[in-house]
Amino acid sequence: MEIRTIWGDYHTHTFYSGRNGHAKSRPQDVYAVAKEKGLKQVAICDHGFRHFCFGTTRARMRKLRDELDKLNAEGDVKMLLGIEANIYSSDGLVDLKQADRGMLDIVVAGYHKLTWAKNPSDAFRYTLPALFGVDAEAAKKRYTRAIVNAIKTQKINILSHPCYGLPMDMKEIIKAAADYGVMLELNGKRISMTDEEVLMMAESKVAIVANSDAHTPERVGDVAVPVALCERLNIPLTRISNFNGVLVTGD
Repeated sequence: MEIRTIWGDYHTHTFYSGRNGHAKSRPQDVYAVAKEKGLKQVAICDHGFRHFCFGTTRARMRKLRDELDKLNAEGDVKMLLGIEANIYSSDGLVDLKQADRGMLDIVVAGYHKLTWAKNPSDAFRYTLPALFGVDAEAAKKRYTRAIVNAIKTQKINILSHPCYGLPMDMKEIIKAAADYGVMLELNGKRISMTDEEVLMMAESKVAIVANSDAHTPERVGDVAVPVALCERLNIPLTRISNFNGVLVTGD
């Protein structure tokens, strides 16, 4: 029988993500649910600094690092500190400084609306057109170039929810991710790719990860949406990296 439980969930959120109750989990809640469900690793990846509604802060990140270190002393579930960084510019920059990376175990990155633009000029080329849902072919090329540049230059581990919020050429994204060792995510809240794009991804050499994107404790480890998609498209769950074992090793 095929394995139906992931070993690790590498995209979850806590109340350290911004304001207005965007995410409701406490780190200890994430740990408790992960332990109950038998997960071996969980990454807390709160929203990056340039998201002006839900972004975390560096002070919160340091506090979260301390909390996770204490939870890790219990030894049942390896708690990883990550971030869901924002790809915020037309040249593919993410909102991390080199000093930030020293705290982190894993970097997830993706496009999100409502992030501060690189500068006013870039806002009109990248941020604002995406906000209003531009689908023109020229825009698709521009956004694809931004995501590919992020994959190639920004040292990310996972590209979160591909095609969410931006038109992009998945053929180019898949090739760049495979070449640079970046995993592509099947997101537990939504799959924004077409069936054809998901099949293209599954038939390529790129690494794929299924994550919950949990914003509440009970959804930690919940990848029912990716599982249902894979079953419908006849993609074996063994094609998904975190159905086969943990993704982050070492200290």
